[in-house]
Parts: sequence; structure tokens; C-alpha cells
Amino acid sequence: RLGPVLALAKMCPLLKGVGLSTVVISFVLCTYYNVLMAWALYYLFHSFRSTLPWQSCNSTWNIPQNCSSGFPGNATHLQSASQQFFDHKLLEKTGGIDQPGSMRWELFGVLLLAWVIVYLCIFKGVKSTGKVVYFTATFPYLILTALLINNVQLPGAKNGILYFVTPVWSKLLDVQVWVNAAAQIFNSIGIGFGSMMSLASYNKFNNNILRDTLIVSLANSATSILAGFVIFSAIGYMAHLHNLPVDDIATDGNYTVAGVRSKAA
Repeated sequence: RLGPVLALAKMCPLLKGVGLSTVVISFVLCTYYNVLMAWALYYLFHSFRSTLPWQSCNSTWNIPQNCSSGFPGNATHLQSASQQFFDHKLLEKTGGIDQPGSMRWELFGVLLLAWVIVYLCIFKGVKSTGKVVYFTATFPYLILTALLINNVQLPGAKNGILYFVTPVWSKLLDVQVWVNAAAQIFNSIGIGFGSMMSLASYNKFNNNILRDTLIVSLANSATSILAGFVIFSAIGYMAHLHNLPVDDIATDGNYTVAGVRSKAA
């Protein structure tokens, strides 16, 4: 039962620095994902209101002259109400890094809550973590299934799903597509992460690691496909709602997934 530093050093002393690097990477990614968890909690708490705050342009954080209660489409001077909620209410974005802005106490609170949740999941060691995983590994599938059942009943969902499953073979020649795919797989499976080495060290000596690897890899890809159906059925509904081609919404890089889900809700 060794951490990544000692595990790699035991294999080859020269790899001790690699083990230390995996610890640093794990720390950076844990910090990054907890920020995303804080954003999710922020949306969750605001969703209990009778009127969702990202549905209209009448709030104090909106900029009325370039706010659209619908999807702005190709109008580059417009932003959707949900995008303005994300930019001006959630993040309170400033003009640049030289303008740090004021302390966001609400975000600090939900970020602290996210870290407390993580601590409660792991403070008793790997045994308690294993029990928590029974919930954290299955609950997202229940949520995705519920969202998919809701989305496929919306008008226009079929067009979004067809856009998702229709292959564009010419994209296979685009190097950037393969770079993005590799980055997604390495990130979602956690290849080479120090935490994976630490957890793997608790396996039995004769554990069938090949079987586990195949199960995790296939489940990871299947989950990505399921999430794709959820998101693109919502995008199809948005395209129908605003009388726009699916391509105009699906390729809008400035439109966040949170914005897509909040509009489809």
C-alpha cells in the first residue's frame, strides 16, 4: 500500500520525480473539479426559487441592451439571459486579470461546502471511500436517465439527437478532433493519476486488473455517449424553440453546458 511517489521509486529510483508530478497533477485537478462542484451547488441552490433567475433579462446583473431572453444565435452583440447569469451573477467577471473585483462570499461558501463534502467522504480512509462510491458512481446515472426521459419528450429533441449520432467522416482527418478525444479519455479515465495508483495498491495481489480496466473503459465511453444524448436532445429543443438550425447552437463555443441545461429546463 504505497503512494505514487514510493510506488514508482520502488520500480525505479529515477521515476521518483514522476511520482511527485502525479501528486501535483492530482492536487491541481482536485482544486479544479471542486470549483466546478461549487458552481453546480450554486445553480442547485438558485433553482429552488419559484422563478429561475437565468430565464429573463430583468435582473439587476443583466445588461439589457445586449441581453436576449432567447438564444442569441449569430447575433454576436447579444448574450442569452442564462449566459449573463453565468458571467455577471455567478462569476462577476471583470474586464481583465488586472481587475480582481470584490470577494465573492457566496462562491466562497459553496466552495467551502464542496470541500467539506469531499472531506466527509474520505476522512475515514479507503474503506469509507469505497462505500461512498456506491452512491457517487450510480446516482449520476439516475440523474442522466431522468434528464434524458424528460428531454426526449420535448419538441425538436429528435433533431438534436440526429445531429449527435450522424457522423461527419471528414472530421476524422482533423488532427484537433483526435487531440480533443485523447485529452477527454486521459482526463475522464485518469490515466497515470497518482490517486489511481494509491487506490490500486489496495487491490488483492491476484486481482484481475485486465477485467477491471475493460469494464472501466467501456463504462466511461458509454457514459459519455449517454451524456451526449442528454445534452443534444436539449440542444435540439432549444433550436426548435428559437427556430434556429441545431448547428448554430451546437457549435457556439461561448455557450456553456450550464447555459444549455438551464435553458432546456
